[in-house]
Amino acid sequence: MGIVNVSVPKISTGAGASKPKEPNVIFILASDVLTMPTKDGVVSTTDLTLKEGKKGYAVYLNPKSINRFDSSTGEASDEMASWISNFTATRPGDDEFFAAFLEGGLNEGFLILSYQCGNSNGARLQGTPCNPMYMAVEGQDSSEGIKSDLTFAQGQGTEYKMIHYRGTKPTVYDDAEAGSSVGGGL
Repeated sequence: MGIVNVSVPKISTGAGASKPKEPNVIFILASDVLTMPTKDGVVSTTDLTLKEGKKGYAVYLNPKSINRFDSSTGEASDEMASWISNFTATRPGDDEFFAAFLEGGLNEGFLILSYQCGNSNGARLQGTPCNPMYMAVEGQDSSEGIKSDLTFAQGQGTEYKMIHYRGTKPTVYDDAEAGSSVGGGL
């Protein structure tokens, strides 16, 4: 895709101010995606569709820790620059359900759908079935606290930035309940 032939004026005063994020981020296994949304530039024009019987995983993360961004990589002067989508966040505590999600999700590719509070235009979809997001985790259980720092990044660069998602939220699995079996995670 070439450059869009429009000027890009200032959006509004304070456009760069931080925007609160919804704490429940949706993680979708790349293998569960039936169709990706179509786009007009970086904005989705249709819904993300999951395979029959598949749902997303709503995972609580500390909302002020959520950081979603694209980084450029490669040599632009050689026309080999690309985008890598990144997502970082912190999960407080170390409960059995989250531990099972981590164990089952290691080495799995994900799409990540995150939202701004009260702003439907603030939704972002990261990753694709062909170039999903992969997880790395750094845990802590010390006198300073108990948490897991999550880092997700695409495995390779692409010509596309993350999608400004305007579609319907996918259905998510029910919340885990104390005393229920967590099985093998995902």
